[in-house]
Amino acid sequence: MFKTEPKKSDDDICSSKEFDAATTVNEVTYLFRGEYYFTIDSNGIVERKGRKISNDFNGLPNNLNAAVTTREGITYFFKGDQFYQARGRRVESGPRPISSEFKNVPNNLDAAFLYTKDGLIYFIKNNRFIRYDFEGEELSVDDRFSSGFNFQPVGVRAAFNSKSNNFFFFDWYYYRV
Repeated sequence: MFKTEPKKSDDDICSSKEFDAATTVNEVTYLFRGEYYFTIDSNGIVERKGRKISNDFNGLPNNLNAAVTTREGITYFFKGDQFYQARGRRVESGPRPISSEFKNVPNNLDAAFLYTKDGLIYFIKNNRFIRYDFEGEELSVDDRFSSGFNFQPVGVRAAFNSKSNNFFFFDWYYYRV
């Protein structure tokens, strides 16, 4: 008789699978994996059992590449060459081509986040940081993040901000800045 380990499902936050995307909206962090999402509230309470994205984010696809929420509370979800715009869990528009709103931002992003120190959006693609400014649509690409710490985004799978910190998820660990 052979013993096998119990199979962990995608809807268990503690399964050994990485997250596809993450963002923080109104002090609640959303972690996306496959067709599920998980939440961590402002007190650090984790919802261990995932909820289906399709049940609560009408029109949003599964297997996202990245997500980011602006200071104005607009969340952008990215998948392939498309993006979706939402407020809270209400998807307001999309899919639309990334190039129609985010000039010079590549498709198939690795991660995105709002940097807490400067309020700008940073995209991560192929181990590079891409700084984006909506007002002037200024874009800069850098191997290292020059706004306060020395860090190469090699292998970043998801990122999000929470209060005064940013978190970067790699395969099985995270980095807090």
